[in-house]
Amino acid sequence: MSENNMKHRSSVYDSMVKSPNRAMLRATGMTDDSFEKPIVGVISTWAENTPCNIHLHGFWSNCQRRC
Repeated sequence: MSENNMKHRSSVYDSMVKSPNRAMLRATGMTDDSFEKPIVGVISTWAENTPCNIHLHGFWSNCQRRC
């Protein structure tokens, strides 16, 4: 990544002090190549008790399969 994009990049990769953070991510299956790619998080606000959010579980499941 270029230096210009550092404000959009996590500092979890940058120094020896962040080694425990990287170790945790490696335990989830990330490799050295993974640290060069963006990390995308998918969050669901799905709930059964409100009709306006009931469709979100299916949407979230579809997103999770594709990531």
